[in-house]
Amino acid sequence: MSSVLRLAMAALVWIAFLTGCDHGKSDKSPRTQTVRFTRHGPKAVFLAGQFNDWSTKATPMRRDGGDRWVVDVPLSAGKYEYKFVVDGQWEQDISNPDKAPDGFDGFNSVISVPSADRPSKSNGEQSKEIAPPPSIRPEARWSSIQYPDIDIPGAPGRTITGRLSPGKDGDGRPDELLFRLIFYQPADKEMPQVLVHPETFVVRLHRGDGSVVEGKSVFGEDWTGFGNQNGLTRGRIYTFPWGRNAFDEAWIEWRLPNQTFWFEVPYGFSRDPAQPWPSPDPARSEPHVASAMNNLGARDLLIPWRLVEYDLGEIQNQWRLTANMANSFQPAVETVLYHAPDEWRQWQPEEPRVSVQMKGHGESFRLAFRRQGMLDRVDTFRTGVGAEKGRDTGVEIIHVDDRSYEFTIPSSLSKYDHGRADRDNAHRFRDANNLFEQLLRAAD
Repeated sequence: MSSVLRLAMAALVWIAFLTGCDHGKSDKSPRTQTVRFTRHGPKAVFLAGQFNDWSTKATPMRRDGGDRWVVDVPLSAGKYEYKFVVDGQWEQDISNPDKAPDGFDGFNSVISVPSADRPSKSNGEQSKEIAPPPSIRPEARWSSIQYPDIDIPGAPGRTITGRLSPGKDGDGRPDELLFRLIFYQPADKEMPQVLVHPETFVVRLHRGDGSVVEGKSVFGEDWTGFGNQNGLTRGRIYTFPWGRNAFDEAWIEWRLPNQTFWFEVPYGFSRDPAQPWPSPDPARSEPHVASAMNNLGARDLLIPWRLVEYDLGEIQNQWRLTANMANSFQPAVETVLYHAPDEWRQWQPEEPRVSVQMKGHGESFRLAFRRQGMLDRVDTFRTGVGAEKGRDTGVEIIHVDDRSYEFTIPSSLSKYDHGRADRDNAHRFRDANNLFEQLLRAAD
């Protein structure tokens, strides 16, 4: 999104119900309610919609301090489509999840005004703002599973990492599972010998139903790379078809001549995320290792997943919201708020107010707040629903001021002891740089 659009911070719409008497009007006259439209941005704004015949000049918004623009419109019950007009350009209220096609390959925002047929207040009480309902984001599917940096065999001081993500077809649908191996190659160093011939790698996906699938290399027999004169970030991508629609864990085997790495995939992530969630599985709880891992040797290393990233997209004020879920031994979530480089802001611990909860449970305990560079605000919370049995889903809710954003996650991210299989296995890689674990242990 361009910096011009990011300067135009998203609007917040709410309903304020009129109070008092009917000022002598007939009881048969339609009762109206005042709908307040609010938008933040440096430039003057006009409101256009079905209520003013889409006039771009009839309803100017007034500055209400700083970059805040407001206008109150009396409306009777019903649904109304609208847009903002800034510098002659039509803009959707992207913070309002209700929308309708505008006939020009875009969308109008839609506001629903409920019936005003309720007892009037006679004491002159001021109208009350009604908080917007939660924004349910079914499209907020997981975007990646990240793993720690691990030492490259025979190359002291050099590391490599893995990343798992859904591949997408031309229509944006998740069509396969992508596994990436990524390392940095300085210009003044030789490539580690063990990585010189990637065509000799064995990469397999071991699914929870016992099936094993060979990985298909996307770019043939070599590494891809990008960078500059100082060095390249090298990568290699393998694809796997989606597994059955079940709460199955999985393991990715990366076999080298003298070392085998087993990358853990939490249950619920080897299935196609575009499919409906499977029915709860009460017969299974904690995850398990694959049958091929029952007799691990000295050269086998189990690599835990570090976090699962969910991109919730753009929210109010044209901020972006990301949720990083972890469950190394106790569930935790890291919320990341991002604002554009051209927005003059320094994030504060309580502005905006950010909180997290699992639906049906109380708010989670915030462990830490930090700024990540100039643009990101990061809050870390201890969360979860206890050591319950069975595999199922839950709804994670992130509150940002008066807005709430919901998305569904498998219980491998929310239940104690459901995040990792055989946690005390001697072959497990110990992730000393895991910030989640450091914060959780410090809080205990």
